Amino acid sequence: MNDGEDEDVEMDGEEEQDEGDDKKYCICHSVSYGNMVACDNDDCPHEWFHWSCVGVKQEPVGKWFCPDCTQGRSLNKR
Repeated sequence: MNDGEDEDVEMDGEEEQDEGDDKKYCICHSVSYGNMVACDNDDCPHEWFHWSCVGVKQEPVGKWFCPDCTQGRSLNKR
């Protein structure tokens, strides 16, 4: 019966999606919600940030680096 198998596949996908919802982002270590901006540093430990946590008022134009990565980049230039 394919009906039972299809349900299992759909449930597996739902489980994976639920697990992703628990991932913590930002300097506040919270889940994804509202407007978020991605750090352009591929090695950024947080990846995504809530606009309000990093003082962003509108979508940045061009590359954007979080406060931690900005500080690390300026230290490397010295």
